[in-house]
Amino acid sequence: MHMNRIISTILLFLLGGGFLLAQPSKVTSGVLAQQGGNNEEAIEKLEAAIADKSLFVKGKAKHLPKAYYSLYKAYFAVAADTSMNVPDALTKAKDYYTMAINDPGYGDKYQKQSVLENATGNLWGAFYNKGITDFNLENDASALTSFQNADELKPDHILTQRMLGAIYISTQDSMNGVKSLEKAINLFKAKYIDADEASIKAVKEAPDYEVDSSQISYMYQQLAVLYNSGYGSVEPDARKALDLLSDGMNVDPNDQDLKRQELNVYQQNPALFAESKKKFEEAINANQGDLQIKLAYANLLDRNGDLDDAFQYYKEVNESDSDNIGGIYGVGAYYINKAAEISNAKAKYTKDAEIEAADKQILELVEKAYPYMVKLHELQPNEREWLSQLINITPMIGKDQEMEMYYEKMKKLDGSK
Repeated sequence: MHMNRIISTILLFLLGGGFLLAQPSKVTSGVLAQQGGNNEEAIEKLEAAIADKSLFVKGKAKHLPKAYYSLYKAYFAVAADTSMNVPDALTKAKDYYTMAINDPGYGDKYQKQSVLENATGNLWGAFYNKGITDFNLENDASALTSFQNADELKPDHILTQRMLGAIYISTQDSMNGVKSLEKAINLFKAKYIDADEASIKAVKEAPDYEVDSSQISYMYQQLAVLYNSGYGSVEPDARKALDLLSDGMNVDPNDQDLKRQELNVYQQNPALFAESKKKFEEAINANQGDLQIKLAYANLLDRNGDLDDAFQYYKEVNESDSDNIGGIYGVGAYYINKAAEISNAKAKYTKDAEIEAADKQILELVEKAYPYMVKLHELQPNEREWLSQLINITPMIGKDQEMEMYYEKMKKLDGSK
């Protein structure tokens, strides 16, 4: 009787022990499946094992983070396999990875293992690349989610912040766009400019530097555009835009795109005209062959009433490139506007000699404008403005048949709409 009672007690103990070991054995089975490359099997077994976390007790708690870490690996492998279609596999990989390294009892172990396996870097790279793919496909919502996940993994990564800025702006979240781009710039400066000389030398020799430095100009320019024009909840602030561009040129004094963007801000803000003239003239002297700078300056002068100075730059552009629309228009418009000025003044004349002299000047100016308007029409035959100008000026210089031709073209153009 005494022996029977002992045997019964042992049997009950073994049964109880077997029940407690059931979950860890499933974890072991799942881990082995994952290590053997059977990731779908591993996911099935490990998900089943952790379904009831109350069973991971009495010395068995260490098996739970082990299951999490293996699930991270299994889901990550599935996410990388394009032949599989497991929804949110990459997100689940990140979630299980986070649970493993943050486990209160055994997280340190898996943090050390993750460093050896570059787990954070691998997850970050997968989310970042997915974000880039979705961004290029204009799938903004998915791209934003991917970049946000990448940001959680590496919150101080320059490229992540740069892309978050771009996607926030694309989705019209201007305030977060500004914050992300400003953070990216500050991270870049802290890493490559403001650190001690030895640290800067080391990081500039690393592969990241070439990629990061290729993006810094974009970030300064994008912020300058946002501040200059105002976007969403960002108030227009041309001075802030110029300060940013000046800071960018301190980072890279040879960046021509930043210099062009600076001129663009000046060109769009007539209130800064005195400042603008100095900047444009310096830029033109340094880039005599750059017709776009001359055109931008001519337009700025034109809008500020310096018509004769503007004309000289339009003329230079036209002489350098006879097919340049801006140059052609600038010269032709100058002659037409001058003729209009004289015509307005003529209305006040009372003497025949003054009226005749005015008529002669008007005719000379219109004749000068005519070939430029013809050229514009040849280059842009469907542009109504050029046809309208030709219809108005051809009768003034005795070209009535041409006026009829242009009038018919205008009717056909209007009828095609």
